[in-house]
Amino acid sequence: EITTRLVGSEMCIRDRVNNMEFNKINFSDMETLRKHTRLAHTRNCEYAMVNIFFWNDTDKLMFAVIDDVLVYRLIDAGTAYYSIVEFIEEPAELVMKLEQDAVDNGCRMVLTNMSENMVLRLEREMVGQLRYWYDREYSDYIYEVDDLIRLSGSKYHGKKNHLNKFLNTYAFSYEEITEDNIEECRRMKEEWAVRKGGDIEEYREELDIIDNVLDNYDKFNLIGGLIRIDGKVSAFTIGEAISEDTFVTHFEKADEDIPGHYQAINQQFAANSISGFKYVNREDDIGLPGIRQAKLSYRPVMMFDKYNAEKTIQ
Repeated sequence: EITTRLVGSEMCIRDRVNNMEFNKINFSDMETLRKHTRLAHTRNCEYAMVNIFFWNDTDKLMFAVIDDVLVYRLIDAGTAYYSIVEFIEEPAELVMKLEQDAVDNGCRMVLTNMSENMVLRLEREMVGQLRYWYDREYSDYIYEVDDLIRLSGSKYHGKKNHLNKFLNTYAFSYEEITEDNIEECRRMKEEWAVRKGGDIEEYREELDIIDNVLDNYDKFNLIGGLIRIDGKVSAFTIGEAISEDTFVTHFEKADEDIPGHYQAINQQFAANSISGFKYVNREDDIGLPGIRQAKLSYRPVMMFDKYNAEKTIQ
């Protein structure tokens, strides 16, 4: 479990800079990963520390810092997937190094999680050498924090109505998540899963990951907020900064039987806890129509499309 691995923060940190040696990720590497991610000024939620440590197979996901550029690698079923975190002015040389690494491991090379700007750069440098594609279901929804706070204008009329109904109906309080209320959040998300109906095991992977995140809350510099109604936690949300101007929301749970509850936790969190950020990335919709409709209804100011590439057949 990640909790057990994180205890290894006392481990000796090996020199992993500027070589092609890919290493497994440990908690002792977090500051290196976070430093390079911040320098990249990325808005890609895939590079948030919670997603790196908890949503990936950390027995397969590895990293290297090559020529001062952070690169992740995951080898699976004969394919080596590489994610270049930082934008590179002249990426062709690095791509050739990664291709050789893939060959050395008996794999085909696929580049993943690339921004449109990186694709344009590669197209200019490696004309006709790469084939590009992206999956819409993995595109991130990015919003202006101020829009989520104010909900101004006709485009947010419905959201504002739901929020106002909540504000006028319930005597609630908002507070940030701390060690004093984490256990209440843990209980609330189990109650949320039960109220969803059906087989609770359908949600077990996400519930277990939330538990792991809560277990290591302080270690990941997370920011979270919750709503209480009649003294009981009824909604909470958790995320982290990905860059100086962008925050990533990882989890948001609320009692769906309370009208306007999701609008309330979203707006209260934006107003009270992350107003210092310009943007919030609310991650992708994994191709589910209901989630897509909900995320589009908040009117994202941009979508972060994540491109893939592989060598064309010569």
